[in-house]
Amino acid sequence: MSPISSEKVLSPEQGSRRRQIANYFREEIRASRLLPGDQLPPTSELARQLGVGIGSVQWAMGQLAREGLITRCTGSGTVVNARRRELETIGLFFFLAGVYGGNAFNRQLIAEVEKECAARGFRLRLYLENLQDCSVANLLAAYERREFQAAIIVGMHAVIEKQVARLPFPWSSVSATTRWDSRSDGFEQVAARAVKAAGGRHLAYLSGYAPSRKGWRHYRLLERSARRLGLEFSAERDAYWGDETVPPGHVELYQRQGFELMFRLWRDPARRPDSLVVYPDELIPGVLLALPVLGIRVPQDLKLFFHHNAETPMLCPVSCVFIENRIADFARGLVEHCVCQCAGVPMPEMKVVHYARAHQFAAPAEWVPDNQQNATTLSERRAEV
Repeated sequence: MSPISSEKVLSPEQGSRRRQIANYFREEIRASRLLPGDQLPPTSELARQLGVGIGSVQWAMGQLAREGLITRCTGSGTVVNARRRELETIGLFFFLAGVYGGNAFNRQLIAEVEKECAARGFRLRLYLENLQDCSVANLLAAYERREFQAAIIVGMHAVIEKQVARLPFPWSSVSATTRWDSRSDGFEQVAARAVKAAGGRHLAYLSGYAPSRKGWRHYRLLERSARRLGLEFSAERDAYWGDETVPPGHVELYQRQGFELMFRLWRDPARRPDSLVVYPDELIPGVLLALPVLGIRVPQDLKLFFHHNAETPMLCPVSCVFIENRIADFARGLVEHCVCQCAGVPMPEMKVVHYARAHQFAAPAEWVPDNQQNATTLSERRAEV
């Protein structure tokens, strides 16, 4: 293969260098200027020819390998593949099998991915992995048995992220590495604007994701959004685990955590906020349990703004604002990433739009028994006892 000039590949107006490198070789393969069996130069040589860091070339080659356009073999170099793979079956992997059944988001995500695959004519295979045995070995073995051609990975933690990045097949994920479209308003911007619109002046943030990259990202973006709107900002952040371990029964721990964080937030009268943003929604039951214990009136003493996944049912017994996103958007984006990689076309940025929806709790009429009928019922029960 003849040397490549950087002017032919890179342009200051076309975005990141690593994406430009991937786009260049992708187009060369699609236009048959690089034929099946052609060998590409080593990454160090390509980096020298293009005048970029070796990391940019490695990222581009890894992307092309996941799209099935090239094969990277230790010792024999990088070779253009004979043909693209046909996408028929997608594997849906949960690396936290213990939380699959107790997590409403995960259950709804499976339902939405199933709908999206059915609409596109794909089969879906579900795999539940034990976190204690968390490795990509089972995932790789299933691929080698030809059980799927692309995978969606849920619950991917730092311990396996680096292993997954080297897999030889297309994959997309719900994790800290998932790409988002920065042009869309995220949870933080929508939440801060909703607080401002409701007349809030001091926004406090309750989070259960403090140690992780995901938690710090939300914290920093929410703080920045609040400051831009002239809001005072404070936070209570904590977690029972770090990035690498999740104890059994973590849903109950989240609820207990929300309860305890509310007590910490409210213990200093001088620091009490007038508005509270809560993320993730697993904390909400604990926060609601703490309100009557602390004597907090909603919305007189505190306005509540909860993160919530739109398709997940929730009955909230206080006036609040849900900052919602559609799980269907996640599912559509995850499947689309797999499709694009298998087809050898650039992947779109995943775009999930958040929006605010006010919720005023009102008990259905049938929940409120007639006083006389209620009294009769109580008398009958006493008599029976």
